[in-house]
Amino acid sequence: VVWPIARVVWPQARFVARRLMPGELGLELTTAIAIASVGSYAFVAYTITLAGDISMTPADRELLDLSRDLQESTLVDVAKVFTELASLPVVASLILIGAGLLAWKRRPAELAVLVAGFATIYAGVHLTKNGIDRPRPPDPLVETSGSSFPSGHAAYATTYVAMAFIATRVVSGIVRRTAVLLTG
Repeated sequence: VVWPIARVVWPQARFVARRLMPGELGLELTTAIAIASVGSYAFVAYTITLAGDISMTPADRELLDLSRDLQESTLVDVAKVFTELASLPVVASLILIGAGLLAWKRRPAELAVLVAGFATIYAGVHLTKNGIDRPRPPDPLVETSGSSFPSGHAAYATTYVAMAFIATRVVSGIVRRTAVLLTG
């Protein structure tokens, strides 16, 4: 009685156990799928909400008022630095450097993921911006042009995290890997 049940249950149990163990396509893949699922859900929910004729949501108004209340020249300067670090020219340059290093280290899988991931982000941002065409808020603290949703700067900034994770596959030592991840 136990043997037929074990023959059916064992492969599924082994599959689940492998998805929860580090290495190969285990915990890393499971985590990536979970993050992608939650992120996709939130992105689609915002896109559907903003696809209507809503110029500002209640959260937009509250956050805009908060940013005006907390406005300080030093914080604005910091925001400008982060805005520049997440701009397309800076991030594209980093992608080229990362791709060159991965090609030099002969890491084709990581190279393909980095380039394909960035191309997907770039295309997704611009296709969605063209589809939604949400106006930017009045009197912005940091001057940018184009539509406001989705934020290209926020989307491009995810490249730093991706490059940090890829670097951990190339860099040796737990201290160095941790430093790279925290920096990313």
